[in-house]
Amino acid sequence: MNRNLLPFVMLCLIAIAGCARTEAQLQAGYPERTFSEVAGTIIGAVTVLGTLIFGGYAVLRGIDTNRNKTTEAFNKLMTRLYVNETDAQLHSEVINFVRSNPTVGKLAYDAALQTVAKSNGKSSTKHLALEVGRIHFGSLRMGKRPTIYDEQAIQNDINSRLQ
Repeated sequence: MNRNLLPFVMLCLIAIAGCARTEAQLQAGYPERTFSEVAGTIIGAVTVLGTLIFGGYAVLRGIDTNRNKTTEAFNKLMTRLYVNETDAQLHSEVINFVRSNPTVGKLAYDAALQTVAKSNGKSSTKHLALEVGRIHFGSLRMGKRPTIYDEQAIQNDINSRLQ
């Protein structure tokens, strides 16, 4: 059997089983369920399952599409940064991108640290690493602000790249 059909078959069986009366119900005088009651229950169950499956797929597909767009934009930005690591305008773009997409914070922080090493510690690249590091570490905290320990860790990371 096709694995994709398994939830559908299971839901149909549950719906059919839910339509049946127990012996106790029959002895208590409950009438047998009619065909239209059984069919209505099955159709309702199929509708709910279809909505869950196709609605969930659409949501996941939308999330996947947004993730791909974010990844693509991030990769283009990082390529530009590797080519020209001291461009102040580009640094502003990177900082703004990371602020609006905190999920790429760690990758951007690592890339900023690489630019520090590549530029032999120019102040503009240190500033980029500091700002991106603050955003990244802040995104891990409840108040979205880095702690003093995070600031020290960022400074240590920058210094270690210069040795």
